[in-house]
Amino acid sequence: MAPLLWTTYCDSTPMFTATVMLRAEDVDTPMPAGFDFLCSNCREIENLEVPDLIAREKSPMDRLLDKSVDEVDDALDYEIARTNQRLRQWEAFKKFHQFLPRFQHVELR
Repeated sequence: MAPLLWTTYCDSTPMFTATVMLRAEDVDTPMPAGFDFLCSNCREIENLEVPDLIAREKSPMDRLLDKSVDEVDDALDYEIARTNQRLRQWEAFKKFHQFLPRFQHVELR
């Protein structure tokens, strides 16, 4: 088993995710092309600490990926997270933005 990605995530409920690739011991199978999140061992855990966003908030942020956290706050006209979390959350957002869930308001009748 080759670890590809280990992540922890916590909002209201902590979650741990492991992405692995199973392969025969005697076969040197290459890692998937374009998979940029490879970890070198089972102790490298990526912490997914990202802002809680709805689709209307996430969409403009997707267009600001080349900006610093201060530039993002200026462009959005609000701070994306508490001061001590801003940089950490912005870096995690940039790295994993295409995989983040999209939260939307749903009304059931």
